Amino acid sequence: MPDNTPAPQVSPDNPCPFLRALVANGYVDGHIVPLGKLTEDIGLAGGKTGMSLIGAKALTYGIAMIANGHPLRSVTSGAVLDELRNGPLDKHGAGSRILDAEAHVHPEQIDRFARFGQPNGERSSLRLAMS
Repeated sequence: MPDNTPAPQVSPDNPCPFLRALVANGYVDGHIVPLGKLTEDIGLAGGKTGMSLIGAKALTYGIAMIANGHPLRSVTSGAVLDELRNGPLDKHGAGSRILDAEAHVHPEQIDRFARFGQPNGERSSLRLAMS
């Protein structure tokens, strides 16, 4: 029997593509997520094990703690994923520009990235200028 449950809605105030994917696929709630749950899910998605996993979780916890600009609130209540827009870690579109704030893909930006590739053996003009 197919599951007719609608996909969770992702807030446009969550600018992180990775977190948006976790919400859209139902791994975490789109509002408040306890830091332990968030770091566990992100750690599992990273595929690391042992000490590498512990280190990745510690870094993720620190980032999640400051993402809203309210570290104490994040530690006690959790990260508020739908209030990350304009927070201290929001790049305000300074990322790849492939996704906008509403998660619409801009194909022209993918085409722009394709211009950066160089066929094997060719040197870019920047490398030529530096040699």
